[in-house]
Amino acid sequence: MAGTVDESILVRTCAPLYASFALESLANFLLGCTFCYLVLLIACKNQLENPGRAALTWAAEHIGWAYNDWYEMMRTWTTMPEKPLDQRMAFCRKLNLGICITQVMSSFLSITRWLHFGNINGFRYLGYSVTCPLLQAELVILIAPYIPLFKTNVIGVMLVTFATMITGWTGSLQPGPLYEDESLQNFWQSGDFQDILWTTKAYIIMPAWICLGILIFIQIPLLALIFVCKTRLQPHRDLPYHFLRLLLLVELTWPCFGIWWFLSSEGESVIHDTKANTFGFCFLNMCSKGGFTVMMLKLSRDHRRMWIEDCAVTPRANNEDLWIVRKLRPYDPAVQQEKKYTEADLDAAVARVLANRGSVQQAPSPFGFTDLADSPAPTELLPVDIPEASEKAVKGPSAKAQSDSLPMATSSAPMPVLLSASHNQEVKPGVKPVSQAQDYWLCSCERKPPVNVQAIEAPTQL
Repeated sequence: MAGTVDESILVRTCAPLYASFALESLANFLLGCTFCYLVLLIACKNQLENPGRAALTWAAEHIGWAYNDWYEMMRTWTTMPEKPLDQRMAFCRKLNLGICITQVMSSFLSITRWLHFGNINGFRYLGYSVTCPLLQAELVILIAPYIPLFKTNVIGVMLVTFATMITGWTGSLQPGPLYEDESLQNFWQSGDFQDILWTTKAYIIMPAWICLGILIFIQIPLLALIFVCKTRLQPHRDLPYHFLRLLLLVELTWPCFGIWWFLSSEGESVIHDTKANTFGFCFLNMCSKGGFTVMMLKLSRDHRRMWIEDCAVTPRANNEDLWIVRKLRPYDPAVQQEKKYTEADLDAAVARVLANRGSVQQAPSPFGFTDLADSPAPTELLPVDIPEASEKAVKGPSAKAQSDSLPMATSSAPMPVLLSASHNQEVKPGVKPVSQAQDYWLCSCERKPPVNVQAIEAPTQL
């Protein structure tokens, strides 16, 4: 008998159990917080007088700083028509950050069932009422310089979107169908709308459908028309190149929420399985908000690639990593999978290049080199996939690499040799001692003793 009960009716029947579910979630939440505090006490090893207060202060400070930074950026929304596209995209990136954080919070708070009035997920609609108006405002801000009555448009579209979500939540709380039994069949037979007997739930939800129609059939086409008129479908320095794709994503995904609501147990209960209700809304959220965020990032990358001279300086442009990048870089699989070269690989690469250049010749002294100007042109460049090898080429290869791969000296030109520090021979005029701070040093030792270099005649027999 239990297997034949309609789940959509059963969910409404169990609605009075809301208090039991909410209190159980609250008790488990407090239990988790208690043991988190105990873990903190153990980890601090009595080195802090008030670890709990210190942790709360630390969290409040960082959260407060992040919120203030976000809020200060959001306060500049009225100046967006005067800003270039690069700065408007930076504003939208910060706005997207707030949208995603809000969605994360509403998703995890839904687990607590604290707003499951009537067994309807209230946190889902509360998240919609915050994030969806911001998404619509973001579409306007992207092309702000060309929007007539910019402030009125932004405020108006946010209010319409907010009304859509709140009335949708209110209508979902009402049990029952949207129309009386068999009234829809009478409409299909007669074609007269008066044959449809709407219920109270239908009249409550109707403003949401009207507001959604305004967004889909008026607001989005208007933005598309402004974009096409200004760009003529050509790359524009002050408008995002793939803006129409962003509008198309909203145009296709937002009506799906209304259609799925009508089919689910919260609407007309065409689909009686309440488990499909939750997964359907989750899938639509990932496609709509997730696709919107990913596409926004792509718009920013495309603009920087096409108009890099117009872009403001960013930490990445200065080759500076953001703090989160510095924290996560050691754990990035792409970094961990980079090929590591051994010392032997580097010595072999350096020796091969120097041998092909013919710039080093063997002499009795380990520092015997001929004039590089007389060397033939290089026939092989240093492999670009071994960046460490270029530095070793300047400092010189190891002794093993020299003895194995470099040819013997045959030139009779004067060669520099190393003289002892106690050598008393008079130094010829024009020859200066080598400085200890000289960067070009061929040995691998850390300490550089003072030496004198003098050009002498090479021996006739090697």
